[in-house]
Amino acid sequence: MENHFWSAFLRVFLFIMVLFTSQAAIAQPAVDSITCLPNSVLRKAARANEELKIARMEIQQYKINTDTLMRWVALKDSIINKAARMEENRADAILNLNTQISAYAYKAMVDSTRIGYLEVSVKKHKRNSWIAGGAGLVVVLLAVFR
Repeated sequence: MENHFWSAFLRVFLFIMVLFTSQAAIAQPAVDSITCLPNSVLRKAARANEELKIARMEIQQYKINTDTLMRWVALKDSIINKAARMEENRADAILNLNTQISAYAYKAMVDSTRIGYLEVSVKKHKRNSWIAGGAGLVVVLLAVFR
């Protein structure tokens, strides 16, 4: 008997549920029966929702573009920094070469002065050799003819 009661209760409940759900589909008033909002407001909300989705996609694309541009800027900065370091190295190399040139010029001046002194010394040595040779010849001649 109880089974029959529950079975009848279930049939009545299902009938009422089907009746209420089908009534909204059959008679569509200007105001939606579930939300109690006008359809124009729901359309505006749906449009706003779609615009929000598009805006989110645009923001995501802007973030990707910004990240790409930031990587490009970092690459550009690294190239500029590398070029600046290379320029500093070139300037240091030029300074070192100029220092070496000055040192070689000083050495050349010292060497030319030394060469001048050596030339004078060689002349003195030659003169002294001729004098010694002449004196030796005179001594030999005096010894022979004496």
